[in-house]
Amino acid sequence: MPRANAESERFMRTIGKAIRAAQTEHRSWKQEIHTFLRNYRATPHSTTNVSPAELLFGRKINTKMPNILTNDQADSEVRKEDHKNKSKMKLYFEKKHSVKVPDFTVGDTVLVKQEKKDKLSTPYNPQPLTIKNKKGSMITATNEQQKDITRNSSHFKKVGKSKIMTDEEIEEIIDDDIIPNTPLRRSSREKQTPKHLDDYVR
Repeated sequence: MPRANAESERFMRTIGKAIRAAQTEHRSWKQEIHTFLRNYRATPHSTTNVSPAELLFGRKINTKMPNILTNDQADSEVRKEDHKNKSKMKLYFEKKHSVKVPDFTVGDTVLVKQEKKDKLSTPYNPQPLTIKNKKGSMITATNEQQKDITRNSSHFKKVGKSKIMTDEEIEEIIDDDIIPNTPLRRSSREKQTPKHLDDYVR
C-alpha cells in the first residue's frame, strides 16, 4: 500500500520512468538501471541536502561532474534537516487532504474496508474485528474465526466495543461513509397562464 511505504513506492516510480525511457530509446534497460542508480546515489536529496552515497561512505563519490570541496556536515545535522523537511511535507499533505489521524489501540473493535463488487456493496465489511497488534501505521485485527487481517490504519473504522452489533448499528456506521443524495430543488415561482390562452377551456 503506497501510504504504508510511500518512500519505497516513490523510488520504484522513478525507476519505472528510467526503464520506460530506455525502452523508448531502444537502449538496454539493464545497463540504464546501473547508470540511473549511480546518478541517483550521487545526487543530493531534497530533505537532507546530501547525496545518499555521501551519507553511506562519508565522502563524495567520483562522477563525471566536477566536485566542489565543502565542509563535512555532521550526521546529527543531516538527520535534523531530514526530519524538518519531512515534517513540513507531512503537515502540507494532511492540511491539503484534511487528514484526521485515527486513534486506534489494541483491543478496539473495528470494521475493515472491502472491495466494491456491485452497487449494493457496502464500504465496510459488517463483520467486526478486534485489533490485536499495532505497528506504526499498520494494524493487525482478528475476527471471531481467529483469522488475522493486516492493513494500513486508513482501511479501518472504529466502532463500539460490543462484538455483536445490531442491524441498526451497522447501517448507521455505513451511512456515515455514504454521501447523501442532494435533494431535488423545485422552483417556487408562481406560474401564470399566458393571456392569449384565456379563451381556451381547461
